[in-house]
Amino acid sequence: MRVAKGDYMGERKVTARRRAYEVVERDDPADRLGYWVHVGIVCLIVVSVLVAVLSTVPSQQVAHGRLFAIVEDVAAVVFIAELALRIWCAPEHPLYRERGAFAARLAYLATPGMVVDILAVVPFVISAFSSADLGALVVLRLIRFLKLARYSPAMRSLVSALYYERRALLGTAVLVFSLVLLSASFAYLLEREAQPDKFGTIPDAMWWAIVTLTTVGYGDVVPVTAAGKMLAGVTMMTGIMMLGIPVGIVASAFAREVKKRDFVVTWNMIAQMPLFADLDARGMAELIRIMTVHSADPGQMVLRRGDPADDMYFLSAGEVELETEGGTLALGKGRFFGDLAASAYSEHQCTARARDRCEFLVLGAEGFNHLIASQPDIADRIRRNADALYKRESAQGAGGPASG
Repeated sequence: MRVAKGDYMGERKVTARRRAYEVVERDDPADRLGYWVHVGIVCLIVVSVLVAVLSTVPSQQVAHGRLFAIVEDVAAVVFIAELALRIWCAPEHPLYRERGAFAARLAYLATPGMVVDILAVVPFVISAFSSADLGALVVLRLIRFLKLARYSPAMRSLVSALYYERRALLGTAVLVFSLVLLSASFAYLLEREAQPDKFGTIPDAMWWAIVTLTTVGYGDVVPVTAAGKMLAGVTMMTGIMMLGIPVGIVASAFAREVKKRDFVVTWNMIAQMPLFADLDARGMAELIRIMTVHSADPGQMVLRRGDPADDMYFLSAGEVELETEGGTLALGKGRFFGDLAASAYSEHQCTARARDRCEFLVLGAEGFNHLIASQPDIADRIRRNADALYKRESAQGAGGPASG
């Protein structure tokens, strides 16, 4: 079959764009290029922010001004190239694949992450077309620190927590402002005659109320009357109780977001396993509850031959090398290895080492026993596969590790 040149070039363009998306978005955790690109950009963000801060120190600017300029130029090239690459491969994003290329890029530009990326390159553009020494550029350069939210799951979870709890936080802010206004009004009534310069108006008294409610206590404005001191005590105690409300809201929301992210990650990892590909939602939920997610760096030992057989590892990313009596065996994504005492083996039959960055789902003996009681069909499936593979590899002289 003859392929037209235009079709071939178009296919290569789409393939290159897909690969660019995988790298900049780190679509595959085991992608080494994506990993190092992300590490490099994170390091550059931290260094460029540090340079922006140090450049405001005259002595540092005089001593290292040329180095600071080089760092800024490198950061400009990298951040602009990253921005252009993200815009180009936006049609590969799962949320925009059904749209046309132009519509996908336009929608992607409106996302919070892209807004931060654009603001991060604004200082470079202004500097390139203006010779003025604008102090505001320093603040704009510090905005690039927000780019870390794209590369940090914890920061993304925190931002999501703040967004979803925005109404509760807004309500807390209104309540705190009401307390400030109420405390300032009473302080004005009680202290205005004794200290007209500090409590002569309600706006003046609001400074004292804010400082007292937040329990900062600068001491520049203090009540001197007995009634004013009693008011100050009540305001302090109220402030202590009130400040715990937003902290509790954010903490609980953050924990919920982390659990939600872990749930989604674990669900995707399980769904990629051929052994569990046809499970229903109930079976998936049961596995998510009893399985844990682990990772291993290149060269790290995952399990040792002769150790108690109390874990089974399901490989969702990366490659593992099994060392057995009969030689070595390489396992890739979607395979599993290890033994469970419940599956008739008392010791692990192999030593496993990670060849590269690996992600595992780990099923322990306790979880397996629970699975036997709650989902016997899934437990039987795992046991049958482990037993069959053990016998097959033993017959082949592979040393008998249970691996899939």
